[in-house]
This record gives sequence, structure tokens and C-alpha cells, in this order.
Amino acid sequence: MMHVENISPNECTGCGGCVAVCHRDAVTMGTDEYGNYRPRIDETKCVNCQKCTRFCAKIHAVSKAAPLQAYGAVGKDGGLVRKSTSGGVFATVATALIAQKGQVYGAVSQCFEGKLQVYHTCASNAREMEKMQGSKYVQSRAWEVYREVSQRLQKGETVLFTGTPCQVAAVKAYTGDPQNL
Repeated sequence: MMHVENISPNECTGCGGCVAVCHRDAVTMGTDEYGNYRPRIDETKCVNCQKCTRFCAKIHAVSKAAPLQAYGAVGKDGGLVRKSTSGGVFATVATALIAQKGQVYGAVSQCFEGKLQVYHTCASNAREMEKMQGSKYVQSRAWEVYREVSQRLQKGETVLFTGTPCQVAAVKAYTGDPQNL
């Protein structure tokens, strides 16, 4: 059976789902020579349960369906649209969800020790959500919030999770894709 560490660098998306499903903390994400996130296995912690391998969408094909319809949209709030790169759609949906006491997860970036760091965090108000506006188009440390997202969903909270397609797929697979996601 293939192991997550052995997935080709061209195949691994760096979603980090393998990290989230390992409850022994045997899987971590490190960077390769190009700065891309890749799974690393700590053999001293690994019990060879294969949860990480069974979770990996690149090892096990996930069902894909062609979209039946596609839509385009632009927010009506000019202020949100000017601060956005998605036509204000993310900010419009996130603002509405926050007003209903929902939680919004998305990528933020900041410079830390001279390096740009992109990671996922939670916003429960408009000020926190503003940091998520603007597309990053780079790998984010999204796996750090998968467990937190799952816990909020299990408590019945409504969660908006935004990210790359592989990150969204990982969250859906990790949480079971409940109605409140």
C-alpha cells in the first residue's frame, strides 16, 4: 500500500488532511526544496494504522461530478468589492454568516521572521474577516484548523470554510460534509 510520504511531489496538493486525521501526531507537514508543503511521518509515533493513507484523495480517487450549472456574481456593497479580489462574493457571504453568529475560516497572510506566512484562521466579526479578503493563491497551513472546524460543526455552529479546492475537499471529507458546513 502506498504511504502518504511517498506521493509524488506533482500529486500531493499539501492539503494536510493526513495531518488532521492522525490522532497520534505522527504526520506533520514540512516543506520540500521548492517550499511546497509535504507530509512527513515520525516513525516513532506512527502505529501504521493507515488513517492518513486511507484519507488521502490522491491515493484513493474521490468521486467527481461535472458541474450542472455555473454562476457568476459581484457583491452590491462597493466598499467590500474594492477590498476584494473575488468581486466581493466571499466578503458578502462571510458578512451575512457572521451577522447570523456563524464562523468563517479563511486564509490570512503576514510576514513573520522575514518570510511570508499564509495560514487559515477563524473570523467571528467583520474586522477579523477583512484580513481574509484578497486571494493568496499559495499553499496555506489550512490543516491546522480542520479539527477546530469539525468541533464547531459538531456543536451545531454554522461554518463557512474557504480555501483551495483540495482544502475544501479535505474539510468536507474530514467533517463528513454536514448541512451546517
